Amino acid sequence: MWMGVLTNGQVVLLPGGQQMRQMHSKDGYALQLAVKMGYHVGIITGGKSEEVKQRLLALGITSIYLGASHKRRCD
Repeated sequence: MWMGVLTNGQVVLLPGGQQMRQMHSKDGYALQLAVKMGYHVGIITGGKSEEVKQRLLALGITSIYLGASHKRRCD
């Protein structure tokens, strides 16, 4: 099992006080390659963005859990 963070650490402030985190395109490439190689990739995030879900689906990831308030390691 591997775990990681899909953000480059930057937070962009949008009009109205909304915040946006950025993902690096190389992370997306690596995830897509892992899926193509047969690895099972799952994403657990506290975020609830439908746009993020659509991006992950486009990369071939189908195990996506949005709005998770508690994350723990599962062996």
